[in-house]
Amino acid sequence: MIQAPTGQVLMRRDIGFYVINLERSADRLAEVAQVFGALCLPFERITAVDGRTMGKEAIRAVYDGRFSLDGGCYLHDTWVAITLSHIRALETFLSSENAFAVILEDDAVFTAEALFIINHLVAAKADGTLEFDGVELMGPANNSRDVIAQARKVGGYTIGRPAKTTPISGCMLYTREGAEKLLRHALPIRTHWDNYLSLSWRHGARYLTVRPFPVHAREGSASTYHGLEAGPVRLTLLLRIRRAFYRIYQGPRRLMFSLSWLGLAAGLRIPGSYQRIKRGSTLPKA
Repeated sequence: MIQAPTGQVLMRRDIGFYVINLERSADRLAEVAQVFGALCLPFERITAVDGRTMGKEAIRAVYDGRFSLDGGCYLHDTWVAITLSHIRALETFLSSENAFAVILEDDAVFTAEALFIINHLVAAKADGTLEFDGVELMGPANNSRDVIAQARKVGGYTIGRPAKTTPISGCMLYTREGAEKLLRHALPIRTHWDNYLSLSWRHGARYLTVRPFPVHAREGSASTYHGLEAGPVRLTLLLRIRRAFYRIYQGPRRLMFSLSWLGLAAGLRIPGSYQRIKRGSTLPKA
């Protein structure tokens, strides 16, 4: 166990913390170190892949051009860099002896509340009362309470399946099984990392979320993976057709996976339905 000077148990030692950070963002790493130091938590820095220095050959080597991104866009070098950085973090986690990993980007502001929730999630996973491969801990404020498949309440937080089906990868809790599932189909890259997490029918990983989010983005922070922001996407007729085909391709598979895992009520997004652990059982409220 990791303990504060007062003797209070803060975190189990089988949880690793991995912070994705660019070489040229030392200021952000210093801010992360200050937050983690106040919580008496060690972390490991993961060197992020830099979109500025990644050549076109490197992008073509990992990008599967046969797959169209949602919205009909092609992959920007930023998304390729982000995806490769998260893959690197997951591989580092699996090379360790940790049973769980918290992987966060350097613009995430970690909190004591997040620590409390993670302790509860890990304990529930260990005793078999909660089943998951990953848990979303960070996201935008306007999606803070859209949980529709409620698993349980912990203090002022709700753990369950979100109506928003694309997790935000800025801060995620992973199990070893979840990391292995993700890496199995992560390459070649077919879409940006957040969207890939939502393709449960493809990689088989099951995700929960915590609302309201216990981790938030640092105010005023922006992506440092590249130098220029991607411009707005013009929805031409061709892009609209690609978006339609993408939804036809992905939607039914996502629905069937949700029905098989959550049950009919939760899969159809009926409010108040409960997350299922296994056939014939549901999670109790904490």
